[in-house]
Amino acid sequence: MDKLSEIVIGVLSGYQDNRQWRVADHLRKFTGEKKDYLKEIKCPRFGNREGKVQITDFLNLEGSDFYILDDVGNFRKDKMGDRNRPDEHVSDIRNTLGAITNGQENASNKLDREFKLNRINIFTPLGPYSRQHRDSENIEIAESLGAVDTVRDWANWGVDNVLFTDHHAIGDLRKHRHLQNGPLNIHNLTPTYSISKQLIINEGAHNVVPEKMVIVAPDEGAEHRAKQYAEILGLDYVVIPKGRDTSIIDENGGNPIEKKVLDEQQKREITEMVYGKNALIVDDMIASGGTNINRAELLRDLGADRIICAATFGIFNNGGVDKFHKAYHDGLIDSVYSTDAAYLPSELTGYKWFIKVGGTELIAAGIYNNNRSQNTQEFNRNMGEYYAQKQHEINEIIRG
Repeated sequence: MDKLSEIVIGVLSGYQDNRQWRVADHLRKFTGEKKDYLKEIKCPRFGNREGKVQITDFLNLEGSDFYILDDVGNFRKDKMGDRNRPDEHVSDIRNTLGAITNGQENASNKLDREFKLNRINIFTPLGPYSRQHRDSENIEIAESLGAVDTVRDWANWGVDNVLFTDHHAIGDLRKHRHLQNGPLNIHNLTPTYSISKQLIINEGAHNVVPEKMVIVAPDEGAEHRAKQYAEILGLDYVVIPKGRDTSIIDENGGNPIEKKVLDEQQKREITEMVYGKNALIVDDMIASGGTNINRAELLRDLGADRIICAATFGIFNNGGVDKFHKAYHDGLIDSVYSTDAAYLPSELTGYKWFIKVGGTELIAAGIYNNNRSQNTQEFNRNMGEYYAQKQHEINEIIRG
C-alpha cells in the first residue's frame, strides 16, 4: 500500500545522538526518497529539572504522519551534567503530546479552519516502565502499573499508534482491560533477525548448527523468544525454570533468583541438551546481569562449552558492565550481543566481549511499514515481508 501521508520524525532528547541520523538513512533506503524526515523537538529543562517542550515551524506539520521518537532508557549525562531519567523522558513525551494538542487548537482558531496532523505515533523501543506491568497477587500490596498506565494516557491524548521493540510486557498491554478494543494500535517489533545475522557473522555459520549450539531461555517467560531464535537459526532450545525467593525483597523492589531450581529430571534433561555445546542465552534485556550470570554458572556446571548472551537491550545498570567484565575474565561468559535500539552505556566501548548490533534499521522499518498501514493487520503483513527478507539474508549467509 502507498504511504498515508508525509513522514515527519520528531526526535526528543533521548534519540538526539548519532542514532537519529542512522534511522533517517535507513528510512531513505526504504522509501527511495531524498528527504531529511527528522525534526528536533526542543526539550529545555529548568534548574530543578522541570521540563517543557517546544515544537518550532509547527504549521509545516499539517497533515503529516508524525512520529515522536524517544529513548526512555537513555541515561547519559545531559548539558546540565546530570543523568537523564526514564521519568523525565516519559514526561517529555507527554509534554510533546500537550504541545501538539495546544498547537492544533491555536492554529485552528487563528486560521479559522481545522488544523491537525494526520496521525500521531510514538516510537520508544524500550517501553516505559516495562517492568511495572502485572497486578500483584497479594491484595495487601498495591503496586504501580506504569507500563499500562502510560500507554493508556497516550491513548487519551489522541495517539494513533505506539511502536515498541521487544517490549517486556507486550502481552499485558494487549490484554489489559483499559487498552482492549480501543482506538490505539500497539505494535511490537522483533530484533531477533538482526541479532541472529550478527551472531552467524561473528561466530561462523559452521558453529551455528544443532550439533554445536543450543538456544537457552533463562526462564519460562523467555520461551517464546528462544523458540523464535531456534526457528530462525535452525537450532534446538531449552528452558531453564526460574525460581525467586518471594520472602525477600531487595533494594530495587525485586525478589532474588534462587540458584538451586532444578530437580533431578530437569537437570538430566537440560544436561542432555547443553553438554559439550555452545549455549546462547537469549532475553529481552540485560539489567544488572544477575539472571544471565546465574544461568551461565548453571550451564557451566551442566557441561556447556562456550556461553554467549544475547539481549535486545543492554542496560547494564547497578554495576552490570563490571559484573560481565569479571565474568568474561573468569571464563564464565564468552561474549554478549545487544542492539543499540536503546542506549548502551559508553563504558562498553572497547570491551572485546561485547558485540553491538545495529537497531536503527528495525526502527526505520517500523516507521516505514506503519506509514503504509491503516490498521494492525496491514502493519503485521508489511512487517512480515520485512522479516522474510531478513530470514532470506540469514539463509544466504548460512549457505555461504
